[in-house]
Amino acid sequence: MFDIDDVFSSVFEMLVKARDTQRNFYYSGFEKDNKAEIVASVENNCKRLDKWTEMLQNLKREMTESGLFVFDKRRTNQRRSACYDSDAIKQRSDSASAKPRSIEFLGRRKDIRHWKEIPLFVCEMLYEKHPDIFRNIEGVSELRGKKRLYITTYKEKLTSPTKIKGSPYYFESNQDSNHCMKFAYSIAEHFGYQKTDISIDE
Repeated sequence: MFDIDDVFSSVFEMLVKARDTQRNFYYSGFEKDNKAEIVASVENNCKRLDKWTEMLQNLKREMTESGLFVFDKRRTNQRRSACYDSDAIKQRSDSASAKPRSIEFLGRRKDIRHWKEIPLFVCEMLYEKHPDIFRNIEGVSELRGKKRLYITTYKEKLTSPTKIKGSPYYFESNQDSNHCMKFAYSIAEHFGYQKTDISIDE
């Protein structure tokens, strides 16, 4: 019996870094003559990385269910929080009554009252600045749920669709505060920005 969480975590981190590298190639490709070739290659590589990730997830589940290996769920959850949750998200989990007052992103500031306005504002700014790249957003796997979309041009596919101002897209606003923040950070990072580029005043 032994714990091999660290092995799987290291491999998953390598896959995430590989995907980030491909994403950088994707954005740089728009400035080159062989743009179509680069984009096609990146999309193919990302599909292969997604398959590897799925295979590893299935392998870890099978190994856990076999009883031959022990996984420390507490440590796994701590690492997951460190990777995907900001300090703001952690603090909100302790204070559900907190409300946002404003958001600042890409040099623009907006007064807000609800958490769902945060990903909406981020999406509006990204579409305004990168409309060409935004057109491929529905195909980005990390911005989709297992069984539902979060952004689409077909509002009938969403439970609570809210129009992203200035675009043909709708956002699934039926999410709690943590999911709203996670999505805002995820889509900003997909476009090459950092979590720290989004400033929230509560």
